[in-house]
Amino acid sequence: MTSLLPCPCCGQAAELVSGAEHYIICTYCGLSTMGLISSQAVVERWNRRDGEKDALGIEKEPSK
Repeated sequence: MTSLLPCPCCGQAAELVSGAEHYIICTYCGLSTMGLISSQAVVERWNRRDGEKDALGIEKEPSK
């Protein structure tokens, strides 16, 4: 599995939490993703940053 990038807010480590759904949470500030059925999908969403393209080749909108 792909390793997790640091938290985009504080730069600290994050961890994957698995159960009925999978989500990622920052171990420092608590920022988290929504729960998804696929652990691979949640890791891809966590690791995507502004200006990068998603799986369909659509550029992610920059943060405001």
